[in-house]
This record gives sequence, C-alpha cells and structure tokens, in this order.
Amino acid sequence: KNNTVTGNTECNSLNASFSADLSQLKFSNITTTKTACNKRSIEPTFINMMNTATSYKVTSKLLYIYNGKYLVALFTKKK
Repeated sequence: KNNTVTGNTECNSLNASFSADLSQLKFSNITTTKTACNKRSIEPTFINMMNTATSYKVTSKLLYIYNGKYLVALFTKKK
C-alpha cells in the first residue's frame, strides 16, 4: 500500500511517499523546501535515513527504523 508522509526536517518542510507491510518500509519521492539550514543541521542525516530505511518495528511508545540490521532512527510517541 502506498501512503504519504509530511513533516519537518528541522529547517524545511518534507513530503514523501512510503510503502510498508508488516515489517518492510520504503520511502520514495522525498521532497523538501529549500530553506538554508545551519551547518549543524540534522537534515542531511534525516534524509539519508529515509533514503536507506528498509524495515521498522512499532511498540506502544516507540517507532524503530532500520537499514538492514542497523537501527538508524528511533521516534517517540507525541504526548
């Protein structure tokens, strides 16, 4: 199933498509606005994580994103 995600990379707005099944995850068509980020921005790392994500796991409070066997991102549920 194809879905879309929108959000913020820290200094730019982000839109992407994603497909997911029980454990596999793939982001595609990642686009961002072009506001200049400061030199220590996490944006390049965040976009790279999205481009290399292959799977995920969800618990009651956490979202784990993996590239192969390597954990590349961990998100907490918004309160």
